Amino acid sequence: MSTFGRGIEMPKGGDFFAKLPRSDARPTVINWPQQVKTIADQYKQSATVREGVQKDAIQNSWDARVSKSGDGWRIRFQLTTKNKPHWLSFTDYGTHGLTGRVLKPEELAADLHANERWGRFENLAFTKGPAEGSLGARGQGKFIFVAASEKMKILYDTLRKDGTYRFGVRWVETTDSPIIAFDGEHARQQIRAYSRDLQPLDSVGTRVIIHEPDALLVNSVVCGELARFIAVTWWEIISRYKATIEINAGDGKGFQRVTVPSDLILPPKDTDECIVSLKENVSFSLSGKKYCIEKLHLVSAKKGAVKDDIRGVALQRGGMCVQRLQIKHVPKEIAARV
Repeated sequence: MSTFGRGIEMPKGGDFFAKLPRSDARPTVINWPQQVKTIADQYKQSATVREGVQKDAIQNSWDARVSKSGDGWRIRFQLTTKNKPHWLSFTDYGTHGLTGRVLKPEELAADLHANERWGRFENLAFTKGPAEGSLGARGQGKFIFVAASEKMKILYDTLRKDGTYRFGVRWVETTDSPIIAFDGEHARQQIRAYSRDLQPLDSVGTRVIIHEPDALLVNSVVCGELARFIAVTWWEIISRYKATIEINAGDGKGFQRVTVPSDLILPPKDTDECIVSLKENVSFSLSGKKYCIEKLHLVSAKKGAVKDDIRGVALQRGGMCVQRLQIKHVPKEIAARV
């Protein structure tokens, strides 16, 4: 045997790593602000942080709906800037809420059960394989909420079917992203202590609160840009399932329901204004695997370009526009009309 490090003998056989002294081990330090920035930059490659906030908020909620048909499901966005602190919340209804326990670190070594929604929300990249129709997988979405906070702080609470109420807080420091959770009456006291404008949830569901949302996000809510983002991303569930998505910009007008814009109501056949191509069950192979497009629905304006945010081909999955591809290798005036 030879020695290395602090006089530790190097074993000749067996599991090398298992024989290393854990007392000498140090955790890997993560630069958390940079990690949040990296996640935000990933969104910015194809969208903006504001778009990412609405997309992940609704995606998480829609995946957690109790009824697969969407009956009773609803999500509400609420902006409050009248008193300090300012915050933007999104609250869902008709969902399971954040079920499961506050997990210990050693419990996170195994893939989390689908019911451990609280554990998956609080931790990063611990998830069971996404269920059929589920859109989330990596657990990064919550950090886009952190990125949208000027202080990198969020709060979240849930009321579950069994009457359990829980409130949690996450913030980001240079080398840590601490989380704290409170239960029962203590949790209710904590949410009231945060803001006099907030009350504990009184119906089953989940709420996420972005502490001091950045100016671009606030303006996006106020000017109606966020509503357009939602409509363009989620027009399919709004149209197909009559999904209720509402926004209160804190302007005294109350909650306004997001509707499908007229330029996203796709006609099934040619009209005086557009040319339509509609095909179903289009099979193709890619890298040795077979795929099927359930529906290929292309609409091209006969005159003039369509709006930038709906131009191109939208890839739809689970009722959400996952990505929008621009059409290349054709004349620009044609691509601009699709």
